[in-house]
Formats: sequence, structure tokens, C-alpha cells
Amino acid sequence: MSAYIVFQRVITTNKASLAQYSQEVGDSFKETLVDFLVAYGKQETLEGAQTEGTVILKFGSMAAAKEWYYSDAYQKAAQHRFLGAQYNATLVEGTDAE
Repeated sequence: MSAYIVFQRVITTNKASLAQYSQEVGDSFKETLVDFLVAYGKQETLEGAQTEGTVILKFGSMAAAKEWYYSDAYQKAAQHRFLGAQYNATLVEGTDAE
């Protein structure tokens, strides 16, 4: 069953660190099957707190999503994201209807 990681950028705190993350994160996907469903497109907040942007990644399974997220390659890049912005990140399983 597919799984999704939803990243929502709450607020940017360091543009240089976020730019470094953007440069490095691509390498973390080299050996991962992932679909980029949403990447900072136009958005409108309907409920809750407004965010600066959203990314939704689709993986083949919860295990595959966790393998990528906890990989050395992603965690190395993510250190720049942690310094550059506050994010919410949620891993959610898809439905059988997919």
C-alpha cells in the first residue's frame, strides 16, 4: 500500500540553510522510487494555521518512506532544513483504493 510524506513549511528562519538543503536533498532520492505529487505550488489554507508551502511525496509503502527519511543521505541534507525553517512532517498510509 502506498504511503505519503507531507511536509509543510511553517516559517523560514534561515534562507541560506534552506538553500543548502535544496541543493543537497536531490542526492537522497538517487536510489529511491518516489513520486513528487506536490512541490510548493499555489495553496490556500482552508483550516488551521497558514503555512508557507507544502511538499507531498508518494512512496510504495510505509517501509520505503521510512527507509528514505531515515537514510544517511536524507538526514545529512535535513540538518540544513532543520536550521533553515520550521516544518511539520507527517507520514500517512494510503488507501486500498489506489
